[in-house]
Amino acid sequence: MQSQRRRGFTLLEVLVVIAILSVLAAMLLPAIQAARESARRIQCRNNLRQMGLALHGYHESVSAFPMGYVSPTQSKPLYTSPGWGWASLILPQLDQRPLYDSVNFSLPIEFAENQTVRTTAVGVYACPSDTAVGTYLALSEVGDIVANVHTNSYAACFGSGVDIDEFPDSGNGIFIRNRSIRIADIRDGTSQTIAIGERGACLVMTPWAGAPINAISQFSSDTRIWTYDTTGRGGELVLARAYWTAPNAPGTGTADFYSAHADGIHFLFADGSVRVVKSTVNLPVYRALCTRDGGELIDAASY
Repeated sequence: MQSQRRRGFTLLEVLVVIAILSVLAAMLLPAIQAARESARRIQCRNNLRQMGLALHGYHESVSAFPMGYVSPTQSKPLYTSPGWGWASLILPQLDQRPLYDSVNFSLPIEFAENQTVRTTAVGVYACPSDTAVGTYLALSEVGDIVANVHTNSYAACFGSGVDIDEFPDSGNGIFIRNRSIRIADIRDGTSQTIAIGERGACLVMTPWAGAPINAISQFSSDTRIWTYDTTGRGGELVLARAYWTAPNAPGTGTADFYSAHADGIHFLFADGSVRVVKSTVNLPVYRALCTRDGGELIDAASY
């Protein structure tokens, strides 16, 4: 009887199989990544929609949107204390009443009594594509530790063409120091006016709770674009504006909006809608969207 011999794989066949699997993996990986990014975009938009509902719930309660941040001393442009910002003021409308009740609003953010609050992660303030979300040490201009705080992936709109630090009470947007803007004040129309937009911690780390006194906004180590202005202070910790650059453009500063997503930034408009403003938007159009009463007529197709 002749014995039967089992034939194994040759080295060439193994290499061919490996090559085929590698090609398939290379073809599938972009699709998987695209699906994941699509899911993250949906979550980011949902975060902003929740903020929109919270803002309108706040407006119904007090007939105005919250202040950009609270500071009793208006004579000092950079003064922020106690510094509690818009994101703290709408906590009850975000189903965060226990966290809101634990805030000692009479004391500055950086005081020990408010440590638990300022380091708490609030899910709605974290974009899932933001790679630098978490607790960090807020520093002063000379490098001293001000407080440990938790990041925010979003900033409220101060306006356009006005420096937040130099003129914190003169913003032409919806969120300003010590001033509450009503829907009636938004003469450009709520559907044409930005309320809140992305400013990822992957660009610049800022606290969701507000603006601790003497703290600066700090560029993240994850920042991948050419930037300027490494010492954003005061209201820049909670507010952003349109100025010299379009969204996500080279030259973006600490007070600019910035998204971890490609091709544009998610913005919450004052009517509660969430839309993407493209990175290729014309700068005058972008600036007009950030003001509340500039009198501009904007075609939705222009952004």
